[in-house]
Amino acid sequence: MVKKEEVNFEGDPIAAIDGILSDIDIDSVELQHKIKDMWILRVVKNVSD
Repeated sequence: MVKKEEVNFEGDPIAAIDGILSDIDIDSVELQHKIKDMWILRVVKNVSD
């Protein structure tokens, strides 16, 4: 049995996300397209034949 750890976040989630993304040098639309492409590749790998 896997033990789950509860994570509590305190603070402004928008500021946290903004900080995480601050070093990425692409615009939001390009980032969304890259994430979609990564998601599609992961889904395709997990589809059974």
